[in-house]
Amino acid sequence: MKPSLRKILKSSQGLALFMVIFVMAFFLLFVTGGLVFSNLELKKASNLKLATQVLEVADAGLQHALANIEKPFGWNFNAQLNCASPPCTIILQTPFTSDSAFSYTVTAENDPPDTVAPGSPTNDTNNIIILNSTANGPNGATRQVRAYVKRSLVNFTPPGSLYLPASTATITFDGGTGFFITGNDTGYDGLPALSPKPAITGVAPINNTVRDSFKTTLGSSRYNLVRGAGYIAAPIVSPSVITTTADKVYDVNQIALNFYNHPSAVKYLNGQNISCTSSNPCVFGTAANPQITYIREGSSHTHLDGYVTGSGVLVSEGTTHLYGNFEFHGLVISVNLGLTGGTASPPDDPDPLSMRNNAKIFGAVLRGPTNYPQTFDMRNNAKIYYSSQAIAVVNNLCGTCVPQPSRIYAWVDK
Repeated sequence: MKPSLRKILKSSQGLALFMVIFVMAFFLLFVTGGLVFSNLELKKASNLKLATQVLEVADAGLQHALANIEKPFGWNFNAQLNCASPPCTIILQTPFTSDSAFSYTVTAENDPPDTVAPGSPTNDTNNIIILNSTANGPNGATRQVRAYVKRSLVNFTPPGSLYLPASTATITFDGGTGFFITGNDTGYDGLPALSPKPAITGVAPINNTVRDSFKTTLGSSRYNLVRGAGYIAAPIVSPSVITTTADKVYDVNQIALNFYNHPSAVKYLNGQNISCTSSNPCVFGTAANPQITYIREGSSHTHLDGYVTGSGVLVSEGTTHLYGNFEFHGLVISVNLGLTGGTASPPDDPDPLSMRNNAKIFGAVLRGPTNYPQTFDMRNNAKIYYSSQAIAVVNNLCGTCVPQPSRIYAWVDK
């Protein structure tokens, strides 16, 4: 072979080797770049996932705080602002789960417009509060949820048609079967409501001691006289006498005070001892003009007998007799004397609430004070009906006087 041909071949081989090396380097660079960008995308996805998880943990902290505020329901948020210098920590640093690297802390502060008079950083006057839930996660990840919270617009629903939040109770019934208590939604005619709301408990104590005492006094042969949520008719009758949950333990004295302090409350602070006739009935509010009526025992106990009607809220402080053809549409609250005046009864000798004859209440009855001994007497044809129609009247009169749950109405994450 001629020397010139060998040079050409050698030159072609060198070029081929160069091209192979170039192509291999190109593909190696391409693969390396792909791996680098893939790793970046994985890190980006991981960071996004971590950020989402931390945000969800912050939201979990917020829900935890709301659940704590709900026990019990209230009217304002002063309890959450009760520290020397808000924001106040209301949920200490809490692991999301026992084996988790995530945790959250929640603080509370008054909303800015309410930090000036008549409010202050520690005095809530507009029923609005700010919750800050801060979550921490792995690799220094952190997110915060800032939520504005206020009391719900949802109507108040009593725990039972007869709420009996006593520590112990003395219950009295006569030997008949004319009395009746029901948590089924009922119209003012005593028939089922046209568009009934869900049934509530007939009798709602806050501990099993009072529950068992009520059932024992009632007697198994009359279990059918207390109906509502949880009532079982067959094969074995079980009355609607059910211990309420902890989140429905209300301060009945505070509820009574809220109505007492309402500017439109009609007050009788020296008692009422009346026996009204059909031709001259006594009226404490009407369907067209319901009212808040507050009666405090004076020289004698409160005795409403004969033809007495009312609509709205009736609060009676001291021994209370509801007799004759008494009929009330709304909320009846009975508390011991001494809440707003007079000589308080000894804790072991509570002022009784007594219903007899044909006395009827459509709405609900709340006994107080909470966690004290109580006395309840029901005889003859006396009846208590849960009525959502009557409770709606109460909510319209003063929705902020009764316990309301909290709700978030605005929030932002940081």
